[in-house]
Amino acid sequence: QAINTHLSLQRQRLGSAGGKLDALSPLATLQRGYSITRLLPSRELLHNANQVQPGDQLETRLAVGTFISTVDNPVTDQ
Repeated sequence: QAINTHLSLQRQRLGSAGGKLDALSPLATLQRGYSITRLLPSRELLHNANQVQPGDQLETRLAVGTFISTVDNPVTDQ
């Protein structure tokens, strides 16, 4: 009985930890409507609009699919 109780408790803890890890995964973040954008051809991750210039090509990954775009007019919050 003690072993079964211990195993049940460990399964609950593992399930809880797995749920937390899943919520923090990059794919789960994409599912919430965020995207990952990289400057091409270097594939540098973008964090700031100051990183791009007119004419730069960007690769944007969404929860479903990826697309390439070209910067026309970067707008920065300065």
